[in-house]
Amino acid sequence: MSFIYGAPAAENRAEYWQKINAVGQGRDTPWLLTGDFNDILCNAEKVGGPVRPEGSFTTFRSFVAQNGLWDLKHSGEQLSWRGSRYTHFIRSRLDRSMSNCAWAEAYPMGRCRYLRFEGSDHRPLMSYFNANRTNKKGMFRFNRALTEEVEVTKLVEDAWNTSPLDSVITKLSAVRRNIIQWSKDKQAQSNLTGRSFIASYLHSVYRGPLCSLR
Repeated sequence: MSFIYGAPAAENRAEYWQKINAVGQGRDTPWLLTGDFNDILCNAEKVGGPVRPEGSFTTFRSFVAQNGLWDLKHSGEQLSWRGSRYTHFIRSRLDRSMSNCAWAEAYPMGRCRYLRFEGSDHRPLMSYFNANRTNKKGMFRFNRALTEEVEVTKLVEDAWNTSPLDSVITKLSAVRRNIIQWSKDKQAQSNLTGRSFIASYLHSVYRGPLCSLR
C-alpha cells in the first residue's frame, strides 16, 4: 500500500511519477495507492477554470497505464478538492484510490468513500478492504477448452455487455461469477446424472436375485 502526495508543480510531476513507477515496476502482488495525487486524468474530472490541453494529462496517464491501475469503486462526491485559482473557482478530483488487478482480485469488495469537507480544501477519502470476509475460494483460472462451449461464449458476452459503462475490472468480475456459476450448475447436473445411473445399476443388480427367489 502506498500513500500518495503528488507533486503540486506541473513541472515536477514527471519526475515524481517516475519514482513511484519504480516502486510498482514488475510488481505482481496486490498494490493499493491512495491519497492526494495532485493531478487528474481528463478534463471531466474538474469543474471550473480553463480547459487543460490533452497533452498535460500524458504523464499521469502513462503512469497509470504502465502499472495497470484502476480506480476503486467509490461513493460520495468525487470532486474532492475546491479552491480558487486567479479569478476561477475550481473543483477537481485530486484525491483517489487506485489498485492493480492483483489487489482487486484479493479484495473484490474493496471500495472508497469521499466524505464531506472538514476544515480543509480536500475531502477526506476512506478506502475499505474486505478483510472481515473470509475468502475460501482459490484463484480463478480460465480453462481455454471452455471457449468451445457455446453456452460459455454466450454468458461471457451477456456479462460483458450488460452494463457498457462499467469498468473492465467490474466486467471481468461479472464474467468470473457467471463462469463459476455455470461450472457449479454443470457439476450439479453431472452429480445428479451419476446418482441416477448408480441407483438404476443397483436396482438392476439387486432386483435379479430377489426375483429368482420367488
